[in-house]
Amino acid sequence: MGIQRAVGSRLASFLSKTLPGYRRHDAVSIEAIAAVLLPGDVVLVEGGTRISIAIKYLTQSSWSHACLYVGECGGSASQPNLLEADLQNGVRLVALEHYSEFNLRICRPVALNEQDQGRLIAYAKSKLGHQYDLKNVVDLMRYLIQKPAVPNRYRRAMIGLGSGEPTRAICSTL
Repeated sequence: MGIQRAVGSRLASFLSKTLPGYRRHDAVSIEAIAAVLLPGDVVLVEGGTRISIAIKYLTQSSWSHACLYVGECGGSASQPNLLEADLQNGVRLVALEHYSEFNLRICRPVALNEQDQGRLIAYAKSKLGHQYDLKNVVDLMRYLIQKPAVPNRYRRAMIGLGSGEPTRAICSTL
């Protein structure tokens, strides 16, 4: 288990490196975004790391990361009120300003009542401290290998559903 953890840690470090050339295009300030966030909102992030590029390629999306806003209505950009599953640090709380240099999009759930909102946030907070599911990263890398030993039509089937361990998460399954 020690070797697997060491390899996973090195892989996570490599994949988390920011690539040069990323530019933010949003015209809205991070403070303006913080002012309109509501508890339960999902914040999508267009990342600029190696893993972000792979995720955007595979999903054919501009967005490579998702966070859940668990703070108060119109909270501060400097308060740790975004819950995320980070490749290196696992499930944690970060401030919105952590993503001030990235393109962001707010996704607001429709018809989410206060009771459901409270349950959603309580559930997400109960995952704090869980580790990132690196098995999903390995599955992604297997899919993106240029010359796999299987025909192209079977490549998507190569992707598993992660480790299946309840103490591990990725941002989209959190």
